[in-house]
Amino acid sequence: MILNVIRPSLIRISFLTAGVVLSVPLGVSAATLTVATCDSAESSKAHADFVGDCNGDQQEINAAIQALPPVGGTVLLMEGHYDIKAASGTLGGVLIDRSYVTLEGVGPSTRLRLADGQNTNVIRIAGNGTTDILVQHLYIDGNFNSNEGAGFELCGVKAASTGSSPIRNVTVQDTSIEKSYRLNVMLDGVNVRILNNRLGDARSDVAEILTGPGEMANNYVEIGSVTGYVLGTDSASTVTIANNIVWVLSSGSVSQVVFRFWGGQYRNVLSNNQVHADGPIAAVADISGYFNVVSGNVFNARWDQRSQFKVNAGTIVTGNIFQNIDIKLIDTTPADRWPITLSSNFFYLTTITNNKAILLESDNTRR
Repeated sequence: MILNVIRPSLIRISFLTAGVVLSVPLGVSAATLTVATCDSAESSKAHADFVGDCNGDQQEINAAIQALPPVGGTVLLMEGHYDIKAASGTLGGVLIDRSYVTLEGVGPSTRLRLADGQNTNVIRIAGNGTTDILVQHLYIDGNFNSNEGAGFELCGVKAASTGSSPIRNVTVQDTSIEKSYRLNVMLDGVNVRILNNRLGDARSDVAEILTGPGEMANNYVEIGSVTGYVLGTDSASTVTIANNIVWVLSSGSVSQVVFRFWGGQYRNVLSNNQVHADGPIAAVADISGYFNVVSGNVFNARWDQRSQFKVNAGTIVTGNIFQNIDIKLIDTTPADRWPITLSSNFFYLTTITNNKAILLESDNTRR
């Protein structure tokens, strides 16, 4: 807690939480509305503004969001099991379509589960230019065994504009999300961040950023069944994926790619991540697009099940460890022929195949 004294009428307390600063003037309470459900503690229910009945609890949550003042505020979900159903006429169960909203729980004991046959997003951030949304301290279960459908509106948390102006400044942090039929987290917007979460299996991708700039950092991902992509981008530039740990259990597999940057995009960074695979993974990374940096990562595939690392022109690959990886160098530039730099990497039982790329190689170690 940082106390900044300017003058008595403007004393302000700032709370710093995982990189998110929330400021409140002393003597003024930020708007907070509390929601409980049928199996919350009696004390929680007694002090709650809204109390659900463990059957369609999105109604109480959405009512609390809409009851916040025009300047926004916080909806606090107490401990308990929240049954989430599709809200008629929307793209989700819980709907955040206004700006300056924090939706938070009290930790893993605040459990949101998509009910059977709803075929929607658990939390949908929508609206035209909605900004400054924080989702944190929850457990979200997408219940993929009983929800399925076409398109990408079956996520744990999805943010995407429903108008012409992009979503901005959305953060999902300190939350456990798993078992989504499409993506556990899909954020399409400007300055979107996925931080410090525990993420599990998803039928499509574990987490993805579109548009950008954006950041995925300090997440722990555990794959125990078949997942397509793990952490990556789609039509996004200026995205950093850093300090994440991905563990593919012996019961799990990645059918596409662990880390992916989208083709035709620019200036993405993959740094200080670890991949440990006890199960098969088709590719540890697909670094498409141009002017990317891949540094300080550990890519480890099973000794008896090799994996691929694909990298496009104009990329620097430095200071990484590759174990049992087949590196594929490609060049899709129309004319400029930007080089690929491989420097100070450790290659253990790793091969390199060059398909017309200009390669600058120095100080690599091979075993």
